[in-house]
Amino acid sequence: MFGLLKTYDVHMCSEVKGKVLLNGKSVVGAKISRKLNYIHKFV
Repeated sequence: MFGLLKTYDVHMCSEVKGKVLLNGKSVVGAKISRKLNYIHKFV
């Protein structure tokens, strides 16, 4: 019962690093979007 009050840190996915290139050159002003879908089912 006391487990219901316990908090957890959850890491859903790792950090992403990189460069956006077009023909080998950096893309200036590129807008990057990252989404994560998570469905948790209680059994």
